[in-house]
Amino acid sequence: MGLFYFSYFRSALNKLTYILPFFFLVLSLRSHSQTADSLQIVNNKFDSILKTDALSSSRLFYKHQQDMLLNNLGPFGSRYYYPSAWFLWEQDMVHDVDLTELEFKGLAGVKPFTNITYVNASRKEQLFKIQHLQHFGKQLFFTINLNKVSAPGAYINQEANNTFFKSNLDFHTKKKNYHALISAEIQRDFYEENGGLANPEDYEANRFDDARNYSVNLLSSNSFVKRYRYELAQELDIVGFGPDSVTKSNKVYLGHKFAYQTRSRVFYDNDPTSSIYRMNYLDSSKIMDLLALDSLVTVEDSTRFNYLSFVESQPSIDSMFSGTLSNTATLGFKSRENRLEFLFVNEQQQYVQGMQLDTIWRGIDTTYSNNFVGSNLEFKKKHMQVQALFQIGITGYRQGDIKGELHAASHWKSMFLKLKGGYYLTEPDLNFVRYQSNHFEWNNPDLKKQAVTALSVDAVQTKWQLEFHGDVKMVGQALYFDSLSQAAQHHQALTLTTLTLAKNYELWKFHFRTAGSFQITSDEILAPLPQLIGRQVIYFEGRIFKKALKIQLGAGATFTSDYYGYAYSPALSEFYVQGNQRLGNYPSIDLFLNTHLKRAQIFLKWEHFNSGNSNYKSYLVPGYPNLSRSMKFGISWNLFD
Repeated sequence: MGLFYFSYFRSALNKLTYILPFFFLVLSLRSHSQTADSLQIVNNKFDSILKTDALSSSRLFYKHQQDMLLNNLGPFGSRYYYPSAWFLWEQDMVHDVDLTELEFKGLAGVKPFTNITYVNASRKEQLFKIQHLQHFGKQLFFTINLNKVSAPGAYINQEANNTFFKSNLDFHTKKKNYHALISAEIQRDFYEENGGLANPEDYEANRFDDARNYSVNLLSSNSFVKRYRYELAQELDIVGFGPDSVTKSNKVYLGHKFAYQTRSRVFYDNDPTSSIYRMNYLDSSKIMDLLALDSLVTVEDSTRFNYLSFVESQPSIDSMFSGTLSNTATLGFKSRENRLEFLFVNEQQQYVQGMQLDTIWRGIDTTYSNNFVGSNLEFKKKHMQVQALFQIGITGYRQGDIKGELHAASHWKSMFLKLKGGYYLTEPDLNFVRYQSNHFEWNNPDLKKQAVTALSVDAVQTKWQLEFHGDVKMVGQALYFDSLSQAAQHHQALTLTTLTLAKNYELWKFHFRTAGSFQITSDEILAPLPQLIGRQVIYFEGRIFKKALKIQLGAGATFTSDYYGYAYSPALSEFYVQGNQRLGNYPSIDLFLNTHLKRAQIFLKWEHFNSGNSNYKSYLVPGYPNLSRSMKFGISWNLFD
């Protein structure tokens, strides 16, 4: 029965993927225009939201997160991680929302808004984003986000090609006694997997002018990742009560959320005999099974069969699929600013993992269910907001899992403070318990639940333009991939700390941003964090052409102290620990010209300007060099007239 549900919903919702954009386009074309007076008022509100240096800076330095340069496999869009306590063992139940979208949602009944961003680089790297937000009256709010990345890279077999689509349709009745949210999220990623440089010493000696002359470990292997999520959430008020007999601001409501999500990964192992692999698990019995299917090969031929040539001619396919069909029922109580709800969650899950060689497939195919109970409390009073979430597994594979979070935020005249604490006790995912592929096999039936305790603080002093961010994370029974790329568990507690201080300041027409992070880790191999991360941005700002055009001319530099970063396994698409090569201790410098003309941002950036000007080379991941300098052109245009 579980397999029937998964196959049915997967087929139906994949068809829905192609229908939704056309439906939303027709709906947008049928919207009504606004009056000139209301548009003028909205223009001012839009400008106050959009014309901020924070937004333009994030578009210009899109490879940074929290003033840290991402660690990727070279081209933008390739697999990455951030060496910070915030990123490692991330378990959040509630993710940060798009603040721009949230602010626009509050402008009920206003005209549509569209942002188009395009970046083109000298290596044919292209980044395209479109964001559209629109109200239809005061009851319907629609958003759409499309991100597309195409980055061929510089070395052989290095391309990254990503597509991300997300859309929401938010509706409530005039009396606001019924609310519905329909959302769709689709992500498709293609990666060429070159396994890193085969001879790093050639790169470090700068033997070739053309990066494609350097040999790599995998010449034609690649992987695909697809993720889909569809959700329908509804809320209906059933009883109203309170001191005001007209509005009845205190209400009892029922809620229901249906969600279906899948994630699939396929690795095409077209270089199975590469030296980066320790093992090939294609045994003689499998070869005999395949030979039996081939009428051209006799049993006598099998005695003279060359295993190596067979593997080379028969590349394998390693795949993993997980699907979750969940229903959440909610009973809640709410007033104008507060909310308390109790929920019950049922999950039906399918997990398929294995390998295929020719027509033979072997692996794991299982379905199971989980049931959870939990609660959610939201409290608002003047300048303070508090949210507390709790969930515990009562039956199924996730029985005994605990997730709890506490969010608190407060805003004064010139001070913003946000606190978040969380505790997550979770059963290991099935890919840690058992895995079977051409190069990796493990069976870990005795793994314990992983426990993560996290605390983060964000504080912003707007008057002094001072920012503080802190993350402390403690991990017990940590799950990770060891130096042999095998799933493993660490039975001693890990502690990770990230403290970041940043300040924006000005001197005449020169603007500065200085940020520094200090990090501590209890294990520099299992949880590699650079002790120091520094970032400095400096630019000259002025206005020309009767002050119609704002220009910013400057440079940005990022420096990371040396540390043992994670290595990468192409066959698993996972980062694993290593203690042989230290990363960092290298500055990355960008030069840029950033301009603003009305609602358009146009920039030129010479990325990694200092490439090749050092006696040592820069690696972001062992075996994967930081790409050399590249000229980039970008434009971001806000449309709402």
